[in-house]
Amino acid sequence: MIDIDKIAAAQGLEQEDVIEFLQDFLDYTESEDLPGLRASVQEQNLDEVRRRAHSIRGAALNLKLEMISAPAEKIEKQVENLSLDEIQALVGELERGLGTLAEFLRKS
Repeated sequence: MIDIDKIAAAQGLEQEDVIEFLQDFLDYTESEDLPGLRASVQEQNLDEVRRRAHSIRGAALNLKLEMISAPAEKIEKQVENLSLDEIQALVGELERGLGTLAEFLRKS
């Protein structure tokens, strides 16, 4: 669940600003980090997978988006120990979290 009041209080922002930050995060992640993460997974470039996952995780943590930060953190911290299928499953979980955020923003 996305709690705008909790995010606003934690960041010292107005609710409208939080909505704008969430939209910016979604736009950037869907246009830059997620495609880059997918490509890096396919290329099996573990350093780039880790870097992209770290970027997504950090921004999602700042915005209290656990459904996005949790799978990104697993990818970032465990990439060497995961199979390609496991990484792809976590990317899918991350994508579902982004879908939840997109749906929330459409309704806001």
